[in-house]
Amino acid sequence: MRPCPEVPDAIPRSVAGDPSLPTERTAPPGCADVAESQLEGLCTALGWSAPDAGARALLRGFTSTWTQRPRAEGPRFSAVADDGSPYEFSLAFTPGRAELRVLVEAQSEPATAAGYWAAGRALTDSLARTLKKERAPLDGVLDLFVPRGPRNFCALWHGLRFTPGRDPDVRLYLDPHARGPGSAPEVVAEVLERLGLEASRPEVDAVLAGGRLGLGLLALDLGAPSRVKLYFSAPGLTADEVEATVAHAVDAVPGEARAFFRQVLGTDGPHAGPPLRVCFTLDAATGGRLSRPVTDLTVGTLDDSTVTARTREVLRGHGLDVAAYERCLEVMASAPEAPGHGLHPVLSFQRDRGEPRVTAYLAPRLYPTGGEDTGPRKHALWRAWNA
Repeated sequence: MRPCPEVPDAIPRSVAGDPSLPTERTAPPGCADVAESQLEGLCTALGWSAPDAGARALLRGFTSTWTQRPRAEGPRFSAVADDGSPYEFSLAFTPGRAELRVLVEAQSEPATAAGYWAAGRALTDSLARTLKKERAPLDGVLDLFVPRGPRNFCALWHGLRFTPGRDPDVRLYLDPHARGPGSAPEVVAEVLERLGLEASRPEVDAVLAGGRLGLGLLALDLGAPSRVKLYFSAPGLTADEVEATVAHAVDAVPGEARAFFRQVLGTDGPHAGPPLRVCFTLDAATGGRLSRPVTDLTVGTLDDSTVTARTREVLRGHGLDVAAYERCLEVMASAPEAPGHGLHPVLSFQRDRGEPRVTAYLAPRLYPTGGEDTGPRKHALWRAWNA
């Protein structure tokens, strides 16, 4: 991986070596130490060189709000992972290459929507300076996502994407419901207008027609905000409903979403687990048409051995790197959680410019959940934030 310019800007002062602060580690390894160790292991498993100083420093900046947080303290509120871990890895495989991604939540103490938003904005500022990314258009829409109350799925998440030979990319994940229940359609419409994507509005409305699907997260690339990713979701979807949703994309391949649903979940539905998601890209450079559909299947209710076997089948079916996936599993299986459940929260499929892309999500499992059902942990934390 190429070193990142001005990386120390993204590092908290205590890590960067500020002379007024201690630099010696005096406490047991914290949550961010685990994340860094897992990053190194995954890079090695993918056949890459170990993360250089720039990549390590960038990750430290990403995790700066919980760098030294001991795991023994337990999690703060977070909906990133089912056990409350504030980050999650994913592996995106395409023919001949792979990407390693980490989704991170900036946090505050106490855990409040306003505190998380402030921490997320500070991280965005730091990353924009460090990576020298244009941010004026992005700043033109962030006011639409300021949390107005405590009941938000998230405040502001950041995704960091590593690819050999390239500087990392950063993506922001925002909650269009931040203004309150029922506000998402109006917020999304305003975002599209401000970013010059208002021509996409009829296609977005067509996906929402009938009221079956709702808007989930909205994602913007740091430095390329004229490209928007929109997530739609609903509980209890069937294979046919997912197929019909994906068909709204101009480049959808008929039958692929349905076949993926059946192959991974082993049924035509309706899906009994957490809501499934379908994501589209809206890019001003291509006229704002819905494109590059992604089918996100939530598979956390299945045991790991079943998900692993079906992931292998999907990868082999598209000629993708099964061996690299298996090496990455060995890295993440050393997490403290008893192996067997909860490692794979999501498996997704996308046809991007004609190429298949299979993305396997891997939970860090920092915290024990007290059993195979990860739901109670997340629900308890949700109540704590909403109190």
